[in-house]
Amino acid sequence: MAAAAAGKLPDLSGTYKWEKLPELPTGRVYAVGGYHDGKLYVLGGCDGVGKALSVAEVYSFATKTWHQLPNMPTRRAACTTVIFHENKLILVGGVDENQTPIAAVDCFNIDSETWSQLPPLPVGVTGPFVTKIDNKIYCIGGTDKKGINQSVSFDFDLNEWKDMPPLKTRRYACGGYVHNNKIYIVGGREVKEPIKSTEVFDLETQEWTELASMLSLRVFYNVMGHKDFIYVVGGFVPMVGLSKIVERYDIKKNEWERLKDLRVPQSDGSIGVVGDRVVFAAGLGIVAGAKPQDGPSCLNYAYGLTDGSDTFERLPNMRSKRASTATALFDDKMAVICGAGQGGPQKIVEILSCNKEK
Repeated sequence: MAAAAAGKLPDLSGTYKWEKLPELPTGRVYAVGGYHDGKLYVLGGCDGVGKALSVAEVYSFATKTWHQLPNMPTRRAACTTVIFHENKLILVGGVDENQTPIAAVDCFNIDSETWSQLPPLPVGVTGPFVTKIDNKIYCIGGTDKKGINQSVSFDFDLNEWKDMPPLKTRRYACGGYVHNNKIYIVGGREVKEPIKSTEVFDLETQEWTELASMLSLRVFYNVMGHKDFIYVVGGFVPMVGLSKIVERYDIKKNEWERLKDLRVPQSDGSIGVVGDRVVFAAGLGIVAGAKPQDGPSCLNYAYGLTDGSDTFERLPNMRSKRASTATALFDDKMAVICGAGQGGPQKIVEILSCNKEK
């Protein structure tokens, strides 16, 4: 099913709305964001010349103010997620100021506002899938610039990393989804080559199984799991350009389906679930009417997709045009954080919420 979305889409402006927070103290690209106990954390990222930062900042929704935290022990950008464990915030992977994949694991005590370090990864990586399940952190895939299939877990009780069975396919910049005690890993790249393969790790049997592959080769797409489905949105097709492609994986059927295309080719945005819709916002894209020499632009478009639909509906636009944004999901909301925009790294944070009664 490969058709461009056509016709007038529903007006969801009364249901979804954007709220703009006070600006971040520090603009940056490729930061990481996370929410915990009424506060939004923004950590690391790159400055205007691509140098990794050690800056850490937190926003209190109670006081509506930003607070500068002590600098991280490790400069890092392109960290995939923030892990929260008890009263601690933990960062795994990314790249340092020399674009070297990071093995150091930084740990922030939220109560005392002090940093320490946990045992480092066996191999420094960028672009892994990182998640916390029960009392363990899982770090899967990534690259050390040569490409590896490392899968490891950190046990908080033992305070150590342990090897897991390796991925069947080396990959980094992959998507992941935890569902029914299984970890699904989707796509990514091996060195510079995009891959379509999908694998699942069963936490009970401790085994990897190969699943049906994605239908198209892409990189720089956004991945989101929701209920029994995994969505892969937009991206970049090598030797072709930015992509409109949207695919949905049915976990129960082990099948990929191509949905209707996005209205414009788009990648490198924020993705989440708000109001029971998979939401895709911001990013780099080709706007309607653009000339070939104009190239891609930062966008402020937002779209939402319900489970039973095959078409992303237009949501209200963000107030600012940005790409390479960080994302934080919390309380049925999605924060789109900093990123690249007109004039360089941005300080902007916008939050999308949904009024389900409308």
